[in-house]
Amino acid sequence: MIINKEEDYVLRILRSLYLNSNLNNGLVSAKTISEHEGVTKNEVLKILSKLRVKNIVESVKGNKGGYKLIIDVKKTTLLDLCNLMGKDLYINDCLNPCNLCTNNNNDECGVRKKLQRMQNILFEELARDTLYEIITMIN
Repeated sequence: MIINKEEDYVLRILRSLYLNSNLNNGLVSAKTISEHEGVTKNEVLKILSKLRVKNIVESVKGNKGGYKLIIDVKKTTLLDLCNLMGKDLYINDCLNPCNLCTNNNNDECGVRKKLQRMQNILFEELARDTLYEIITMIN
């Protein structure tokens, strides 16, 4: 699955960081994120650690510390985010050039052609909107 619970939490955490970026010099505590997004503080800290390693957020230690975005959500798409997170975006192993297709990547394979078409549509959708457009979307 491309967008699982962790990616859902990543989007919620980024939303909270962006929407609270005008407070405390752009720093938002894990506790604030947890309270605003309904994600446990432990889960927030675990994901923030991954986001920090991937240079998506920055952390500042101390009483007035917290986390802030270092990516530009107005220029970053969901596809970019998935790539930054090192997410495997192939809907089937036969489309991943690192894997050996059981049909030897035969371009004549009807199943592979259909999966490739679906893969292309997925990539187009993931690249369509910026994170800003997604996290500020009003229902």
